[in-house]
Amino acid sequence: MKLSKNTQILLIVAAIVISIAIVPYFFPEGSHSPENAGAKVEIILFHGTSQCISCENVGQWTQEVLQTYYGDEVEQGLITYRDVNAQTNPELVMRYNVRYVSLYINGEMYSEAFEYSDSHDAFVGVLRQKIDAELKEHGT
Repeated sequence: MKLSKNTQILLIVAAIVISIAIVPYFFPEGSHSPENAGAKVEIILFHGTSQCISCENVGQWTQEVLQTYYGDEVEQGLITYRDVNAQTNPELVMRYNVRYVSLYINGEMYSEAFEYSDSHDAFVGVLRQKIDAELKEHGT
């Protein structure tokens, strides 16, 4: 049975549409492996070249939390932190499916970071809870 050219094109288009529709079920957002596979907690801050005060706060306070409360874990490589300019790192932005300024913890966007970017103490508290939960989940 020979298919017409239009039928062949229609079948190819249908296959592409079906593939696009089912890919998210097999590869959901944030399901990739962390950049640093040895780390138990991988934290990445994505921001633009010009940073607003919220971005600066999240970056500074995250580093403060890591230095103050998790120095040993950072030194052992159990926790990693990267500050990434999204405008100059398009490959990483695409890998993480970054849509705007955000903090990712173990491949998932951690939206609470920017909810508390105007309150130092609240930010420190929620970030510590999140890191502790991630360490516990990964057996540390």
